Amino acid sequence: FPVSATVSPVLKSAVFISLLLADVLQPRVFHTINLRLLGKLGSQGCSCARSLGGWDDRPSICARMMATGDELYHINLSPVGCANRIAVTDHELTGRGPWPTWRHLHRHRHDKPEAPISQILASWHRFARAEWQSPDGQEHSLPDLALSLCYCSVTNTSFFKLQTRVDLEGCKHYYFYLHVAPERMRHLALVSPTSTQENDPNTRCLRFEMTQPAILVAPCWPCRVKNPQAEKTLQLLQLLGQAAVFTLVVSIPLRFISDASFRALSNALANQTLKSDPDQSNIRRYYRGQGGIAIDLGSPPIVDVLKGKQPQSGTEESSELPSGPADVPPSYNQAVTDASSPDPLTCSPPNKKRRLDSPIAEQGDLLAPSTKSFREDIKQTIPENSQLSLFRSMFEHFEKAMTELKEENRQLKQAVSEVADMRTTIATLNSKVESLERRLDAEGEELERRVDGLEDGLTSLDAWTEDHHEYDADQVKDVVREVFEDDFDNISDRLIERIIDRLRGGS
Repeated sequence: FPVSATVSPVLKSAVFISLLLADVLQPRVFHTINLRLLGKLGSQGCSCARSLGGWDDRPSICARMMATGDELYHINLSPVGCANRIAVTDHELTGRGPWPTWRHLHRHRHDKPEAPISQILASWHRFARAEWQSPDGQEHSLPDLALSLCYCSVTNTSFFKLQTRVDLEGCKHYYFYLHVAPERMRHLALVSPTSTQENDPNTRCLRFEMTQPAILVAPCWPCRVKNPQAEKTLQLLQLLGQAAVFTLVVSIPLRFISDASFRALSNALANQTLKSDPDQSNIRRYYRGQGGIAIDLGSPPIVDVLKGKQPQSGTEESSELPSGPADVPPSYNQAVTDASSPDPLTCSPPNKKRRLDSPIAEQGDLLAPSTKSFREDIKQTIPENSQLSLFRSMFEHFEKAMTELKEENRQLKQAVSEVADMRTTIATLNSKVESLERRLDAEGEELERRVDGLEDGLTSLDAWTEDHHEYDADQVKDVVREVFEDDFDNISDRLIERIIDRLRGGS
């Protein structure tokens, strides 16, 4: 029957509520409720299932619902620990016949025990463990992972995702994802498990050889790890994304994915003809519709990004990533809420419980009382959380801007003080230079005066020497003559006396 404009949002909201209660409900009750609700939606069930699949840490109950003809729909259910492929006819899906029970679905699940080689649907396979060796030779291991892989030979697309839980402050936990695109891979091989793992027949070992680091997807809001164990998990996840070669030990039964499917995927990767699946690489549906942030593991540490620092080169936010084809399903805000409340939920919504109404006798009126109460709760919860998230974001930006302004003001004051000191020093040096110039001028004038006096003295001395030179020479000659004459007379007398004495002695 056609779905009215009033009932359709209610059914979509009910599907979302069942997603939130996935940890509380039993798997069979959980899947039965969702399949019945999607069946009521009819032709709109496909887009609703795709828009609600793969959010946060909730099991992707309908990660893919697509028509492979007029009579068959393939619905991929992924409860924790396994991956189920269920075939439901169009007669059952549109509600024209009785909706299948859990036994009916269980029977359909075993009709096709093995996925075709040409297609591997995206499913979360738990109990995965990563093993790799760092460049320094140290062995590393990261357990408690979940692996999701898809492959389609018709469209030549594939994608690999790893998921791990990290405890954060302010909320219970959040999942971090490691996206391994086929464009970043060189080779994929299905290797034999080690001796300690041979006891489990479902254990498969996948060896990845990378050409580029993987992409880490984290929450887009600032957050902090809760304890050292969570920080260690993030560090190991970063090392795993940066590893050139790593091995994934995952439990995948043969009835779900055969070795031939892995070999076909490996051959397609070796031919380098595969490209990323746009639906699987779209991160806008993560974290309750807020979207995640893609971190290139070659840029800053993960802890810096979690503290609110903007990523540098190689990092893009979710709004800048390719969103895939035009039929990519809308986010939670577009699928569940009205256009008047587009802001998404924050990581820690208030713990509000809706008051239970009185029992209703008729089954046809079952959704009537709950619809109004649910709409009121949604309208109250989403604006409050969106306003609180917006206020927190604005306050953090304001604090950051104030810190930057204070630092700039301090640097500016320091620069002004340094400029003032430099001006004082320059003024002092200028005064000293002027004083030295004045002293130099005075000393130059005194030196010139003394030189002039010395030149005058030398001129006078030369004139006096020329006037008295002849007189002094004649006077000296007379004195020398007189002295010589006196001495000659004395010497002559003494010589005569000595000659006479010798003559007398000889006689």
